[in-house]
Amino acid sequence: MKTQKASWLMQILNVVCILYLILFAFSEAYSALATAFDNSRRFPAWEATLGWGMFVLPALLMVGLVFLLLGKRLTLGFSLAATSLLLYLSFMFLELALVPRIEHTDLVFAGIWIGLCALATMAAWLLRRRSTRP
Repeated sequence: MKTQKASWLMQILNVVCILYLILFAFSEAYSALATAFDNSRRFPAWEATLGWGMFVLPALLMVGLVFLLLGKRLTLGFSLAATSLLLYLSFMFLELALVPRIEHTDLVFAGIWIGLCALATMAAWLLRRRSTRP
């Protein structure tokens, strides 16, 4: 009975992890789109070009998720997902570095996104670990 209940809870955890990673990929795609079409003078003109290149990030995350779900090439799947998340955080820090004056709300926003990226990395790790268990 306990094994059946634990298995059921693991299935729910796996679904939550998958849905969270998909939601995060949509968030990365939205950020790339917003950056590509940003016309504000707050950031340099080359940042719009960088925004088009950022469309690689959700693709990396989704390919990594597919590898994790198929149970093949688990290390590659986790590495792709983690690379996508690290590059996304790098872009956020670059954006913060370009702002002439960092305000408290910018730091709060960055802290929240660091936490969300950490949760996404943990979700990918849990999916990788799930697939390696007998």
